[in-house]
Amino acid sequence: MKRTLLILLVAIIPMTIFAQDLSVDWSKNISYDRMTTGNLEEFAGSNKDYVYAVFSPTYKKLSKTQRYLIVFDKKTMKQLGKINLKSKEEYSNICVTNDVVYVMFVNDSKGKEILYAQSFTPTLNTISAKKKVYQINTSTLGSSKFVKSIKTLSNGIANDNLYIVSERPRKKGENVEIEYTVVNNLLSVVNSGQIELPIQSTRNSAYNLSSIRVGDDGSLITKNSVKADADTKKDSKIFSYSILSVINTEKNTINSIPIKSSGKHIDDFEYFSENNKLHVVGIYSESVGKRSERGNGVFSSTLNSASGELENTKFTEISAPKIRFSLLYLEKAKYDEAGNITLYATEDENIVRTYTDSKGNTRTTYENRKGDILIVSLNKEGELNWRNVLERRISYPELYVRDIQVILNAENSYLTYADKYRKGRRNIFNRKSNKEMRDVLSYSKINATSGNMLLQTLKLNKDKTEKSKMHYVNAAKITELDNTLFLDGYQPKIKTGVKVATCVTAPLGGIGCLYFLIKVNNGSALTGGGYLGSVKLK
Repeated sequence: MKRTLLILLVAIIPMTIFAQDLSVDWSKNISYDRMTTGNLEEFAGSNKDYVYAVFSPTYKKLSKTQRYLIVFDKKTMKQLGKINLKSKEEYSNICVTNDVVYVMFVNDSKGKEILYAQSFTPTLNTISAKKKVYQINTSTLGSSKFVKSIKTLSNGIANDNLYIVSERPRKKGENVEIEYTVVNNLLSVVNSGQIELPIQSTRNSAYNLSSIRVGDDGSLITKNSVKADADTKKDSKIFSYSILSVINTEKNTINSIPIKSSGKHIDDFEYFSENNKLHVVGIYSESVGKRSERGNGVFSSTLNSASGELENTKFTEISAPKIRFSLLYLEKAKYDEAGNITLYATEDENIVRTYTDSKGNTRTTYENRKGDILIVSLNKEGELNWRNVLERRISYPELYVRDIQVILNAENSYLTYADKYRKGRRNIFNRKSNKEMRDVLSYSKINATSGNMLLQTLKLNKDKTEKSKMHYVNAAKITELDNTLFLDGYQPKIKTGVKVATCVTAPLGGIGCLYFLIKVNNGSALTGGGYLGSVKLK
């Protein structure tokens, strides 16, 4: 009887371990080539059928004027097309809609900036050849002369157009002015205009816009932080706040809304369009009273497009003693068909240390500490459905790392994240190995109704997989596009033989090291490549 029970358990356990809600598809191996594929620069965008990846050569003479754009089937990750974006102008950006792929290049000369664009079908057949679509005189003052003044944007939900936005040079104290031009897939102008934002330039430059995007209705939405005036500081205990501006590009009108409330500091917020309404959700903390007694939590509001005012604003205090709200960063905000909004925020602390070593050299180190993740669900009225906390700890030797991504269906959301510890105690004996961090994807399955969480892992490699065919993952290099996660397992490596022969061996000494550094600099000492993957709900 005992033997029969043991056999049954052995049969059941593998089913339990490998039963997954997620599935992953991989591309064929993409070999590294310093003149062509080089480094994976980004997943440039996706539409209903395809995803696009940009590779940049590591050979320095080509790195500014050449890119390779590859299109993959979104479901199978089969490579469907590849084009060389070679241009004497510097590569700038790619915008993707359902029916058009726009590629932009910039000629940045002293005192002016010229934008060129080219349009393609989703499978990268040419619609319109490269042509000049926009030019602006740029600032030569301060740091703005080193900053690209033109931004290119799109939103496939709204339309297939390309939006070109630039901030015009202003003097300190003048209102910020932006200029916009909307073009279609033939690169013909649909409409254009200029409009002033209700914020003042903080310097003699053209670098005041903190963020701008295209809403689902085709409007332009800008977000800017401003300092409160003396009366607001005194009366409302508000020291800084943000202003959202919604610009109707067809009518050339603007509605601007200050995101503030008396006695509250709104630390971080996200905004998005749904059903022709602008939703604003985020994190807040009290600005008055003893720090130990201050309330903190989440807020939500909607914009009345007719009046230009925020309505139905709700502040929901959250009691979560394990979370230090002053360090929370809002990573994601997701909404479902029922109107529920879920916020995903993580403890986030960026540390810069500057010190002088024993030889008198000044050195600076950077660290981004990531802590527990707060998940909060609000209903369409902005009232609390539930809250939960996912415990984790990890740090990175750089600043502002984003390592949380979310995909969801009607029943659950699936949150991917990085954690250097296994489930349980946080001590040196319970730390994950490099292998666990590298070829296993950690995620939490979160029930949309109750908030209950189930911690799971997605194993990316079968046992005894050949090293050359291994698939790897880095939670900080995952990209979420249209409710699909795209994994970057493309990792060029240094040729060990070159390193040993030219840098380590004693006879070559410093000359060998210099030779090796030159080879690394132009990419000829690199090899390898890897796979790109897509993670979807089953």
